[in-house]
Parts: sequence; structure tokens; C-alpha cells
Amino acid sequence: MKWKNLFSSLLFLAVGIAICIGAWRLGILEGHVPRAGFMPFLTGVLISGLSLLLLILAIAEPKKEAETKETAEKEGAFRKIGLAIFTLILPIFLINLLGFPITVLIFLFLMFKLIERQKLASSILSAFLIAAGFYILFQVLLEIPFPRGVFGF
Repeated sequence: MKWKNLFSSLLFLAVGIAICIGAWRLGILEGHVPRAGFMPFLTGVLISGLSLLLLILAIAEPKKEAETKETAEKEGAFRKIGLAIFTLILPIFLINLLGFPITVLIFLFLMFKLIERQKLASSILSAFLIAAGFYILFQVLLEIPFPRGVFGF
């Protein structure tokens, strides 16, 4: 597992740096006004920073712990992949029937409970807070219309 983290962190570090260079060429700021490269530059900085963090953690990870983690991950990998695919496909069929907020609530609950194996109360609370945040941000503040579903919201 250690070599995978080392490789992926170096790869994403290169991607982040390339994004920063491309964004710099577009221009980041003109006075106090952001230009076209501002958000891509921030994205490149975020990708680079997270990949550096992963690189540091991968270097600091003991060898024995890495081997134990890799064996444990292989055992439950197929189950998690199947559940993740099911959980990702389910909203396609539910969004027009139940509407956006309820579909997101169900999707997040299934992800937290079945895949991440969080406690029931934690899964419900996390899913509810995130779904409510999405609803408030997009539906109320930005006024972006979503599928309403049978419940009207």
C-alpha cells in the first residue's frame, strides 16, 4: 500500500503543479478582480497540498502497518465496490420520484451506513445535515430548480 500512496501522491502533485502553471498563464488577478485562472489556480494549490500531505504520510507509514492494511482492504473490497455501485445507481431512479432533497438524503445515508459503516445515529445526522445544506445552498440561496418529486420539495 505504501508504494501506491507514494506513486499516486507524486502523480497528483505533478497534476496540481500543471494546473497551477496553466492557471497562472490565464491570469489570476487583475487588481482586486479575479480572472479566469483564479479558481483553477486555487484548485491546483489544493490538489498539490493534499498530495504533499499524502506523500508525507506515506513516507512516515511503517512497513508492517502498511502490509496489514493492504490485506484487510482486499477482504472487503468487492463487497464495498458492489454496494458503492448500487448506491450510485439508485438515485438515478429515485430523483424524479422523490425529488432532490430526499434522494440525496437516502444516497448519503446509504453511503455512510453501508459503505463507511458509521453508527446509525451518525449516518442519519450526517446525511440530514448535508442534504439540508445542499437544499439551502442551491434551492433557497441560488434559486436553482431541482426535481420536486411527489412531496413537492
